Order: sequence, then structure tokens, then C-alpha cells
Amino acid sequence: MYDDMIASSTEEEATNARELALIEPLLGDLRRAHPGVRAYARVVHRRAAGALVGASARADRLVIIKPSHGGRVHHLGGTARALFRDAQCPIEVIPPSHEAADIPGLVIERGGELVP
Repeated sequence: MYDDMIASSTEEEATNARELALIEPLLGDLRRAHPGVRAYARVVHRRAAGALVGASARADRLVIIKPSHGGRVHHLGGTARALFRDAQCPIEVIPPSHEAADIPGLVIERGGELVP
């Protein structure tokens, strides 16, 4: 059992490093465009709702995107409901990128690039 814990810990660290290497370049454009806003990436092995609620204790605001799929156009899922119930900071819900193109100052991703 001890060997499994060591092996999985090493594998987890390598996986986390690979994931961060994919995310960090995306934050670069945002950091340059908004130097007064601290942005960081962290790999967390928890359910999304629990991880975001935990992060809300140190955040000024959490921004989530409203889902654009499914028959319930205005329905927010369980993660969003958990955030509204338990988050310790304000929550902002923005429309999906195809609906948000006309919102001034909103940064969205298009083709792998973050654009204002």
C-alpha cells in the first residue's frame, strides 16, 4: 500500500505539472491586459463545487459562464447552485462566448486565444 501511495503521488505531481503547463500560457495575455488583477492557476483534485467554494474564501469574485447547451436555457447546474449557496465572495454569471461578444471589456477565448 505504501508503494502505491508513493507511485501515485509522483504520478499526480507530473500530471499537475502538465496541466499547469497548458493553463499558464492562457493566463499570460490576461495578466498583461490586466496587470492590477492577480491571476493564478492551481490544480485541485476535488469536485468542482468544493474546489471553487474553497477558493472563494480568498477571492474577490468568482466568474462563471452560463451553460449554452440543453433544453433549459436559463438553468444553472449543481456547481453554480453550490456556489450561490456557499461561496464567500460575490459570484458573477456571464453568458457563453457566442452571446457575450457585445459586452464591453469582457475577455473571452476564441480559437485558443484570449481576446478582449
